[in-house]
Amino acid sequence: MHRELISRRRLLCAGGALLLQTSDKWAFGQTPAPNRPASGQRGVTLIKEIKNAGLLDVSGDSRKLCLYFSRRPVRSFRWQGEWKENTSRVRNGEDALRVLDTNTWTAVYAMRLPALPFGASFFRDGEDLYVYVPGVAGGATDHVLVNLQRGTAEERLERPGKEGLNFSYWALDDRMFLGGGRNSVVNRTEVLIKAEAPEYNEVARVPFAERRGPPDSSREAPITVAADRRTFVYAHDSNLVCRSAQSLETLWTRAGDPALKFWRVGISADGAVVAAAAADTVWVGGSVKHYVGIFSGHDGKELTRLPALGVEGVAISPDGKILAAGQRVPLQGKKSGTQPTVTLFDMASGKELATLIHDQFYGGGGEFLYAGVTTMFSPDGRYLITSGLNTKIWQIAGA
Repeated sequence: MHRELISRRRLLCAGGALLLQTSDKWAFGQTPAPNRPASGQRGVTLIKEIKNAGLLDVSGDSRKLCLYFSRRPVRSFRWQGEWKENTSRVRNGEDALRVLDTNTWTAVYAMRLPALPFGASFFRDGEDLYVYVPGVAGGATDHVLVNLQRGTAEERLERPGKEGLNFSYWALDDRMFLGGGRNSVVNRTEVLIKAEAPEYNEVARVPFAERRGPPDSSREAPITVAADRRTFVYAHDSNLVCRSAQSLETLWTRAGDPALKFWRVGISADGAVVAAAAADTVWVGGSVKHYVGIFSGHDGKELTRLPALGVEGVAISPDGKILAAGQRVPLQGKKSGTQPTVTLFDMASGKELATLIHDQFYGGGGEFLYAGVTTMFSPDGRYLITSGLNTKIWQIAGA
C-alpha cells in the first residue's frame, strides 16, 4: 500500500548504477520466469498471473485486490544530458484502477485516473478505498475516496499549504485517515496526522521524528500499516518506529546499527511481528553489509537477524513464520539486465525456503527504475503476492 516518490538526486550514484530505493514498479520488457524452490524445502505454486497490473493493496478480509493496470509508465525518466521526468497525462482507454474479487478474479470496480497512483489502501471494512495520485492539475495531488458498494468516487485536489507540505494518506477504520506531510524542498516527511474522511479535517498531529540528521544524509523507510489498521511502522535513518494508528502515540522505537540505514519495513497483519531491511550503500544485486532484523511488534525487542537484502520490500506471513524479502539480482551471463527476485525465509530457523524469480528484465539505463518487485501476503494467509509490471499470485505448500 505504498508508493515512494523518486527524487532526482536519488536517481544517480557512482559508476552510473541506479540506487535500489524506488518501489515504483511499472516495468517494460519483462518476461515470465519460473519459481525456484530451495533444495529440499517448501514449494511455491503460481496460481494466477495478472498482466500489466501493479498491486496497490489487499483488503483486510482478503476478498479484494486493488491494482493499477498500465502498459507503460506514465511517470518515466529519460536521459537527455540529465534525468528528466515525463509528466504526460494518462490517455483515455489506456490505464485504469481496478478492484478484483479474489474468488473470481473479475473486476468489481474500475475507474480512470488522471495519472499514475502512487498509493491506495482499503478501509478496514473493505468497502471503501482511498487512492493517492500526485502531480496532476498543475502540481496538485488528487485524493480519491471510492465507495465500492455505491460505485462512486469523490475527488479532492490539494496543493501544498502555507507549511509547504504535501500530504498523502492511509485508510484506517471508522472513516479515519493516517496522513504524512512531506516537505518537497528537503525531500522528507515532517509530520504525521490523523484526519477524518471524507473532509480530511485534521484531528491530531505529531512530529515524524524528534531528532534527525541533515536532509542530504537522511533516509526514510516508508510507512507500512498493519492489515488490522491498529499499528504502523516506519524508519528514519537507523531508527525504527512503531506507533498506534488510533492515537499516533509512539509504542516503541529501536535504534539499529548506526553504520546502516533501514530501507524497507514490514509488519504482520496483526502487528505482532515487524521486519526491517538494513543495509549500507546498495547497488544492483547486493551491498557490502546488510540484514533483515525481526522485532517483536509489542515492545520492539529484536528477535533475530536474517541474511537477506530486502531493499525492494519485506513482508511477513500472517502467522509470523515466513519472511518474504525482495531484491533485484543481475542477470547471470548477461552484460546488463536485472531479475526481480523474492526470497522466502523461515524466521525461526533462518533457513531459505524458496526463491521466486518474479520477472527477467533485459537491458540497462532508465529501465532499472521500473524493474523492482514488491511483495505482500494476503491477511488470511492464502496467498503470497509479488508485483512488478505484472502481478503474480502464489500459494505456499503447507500454508
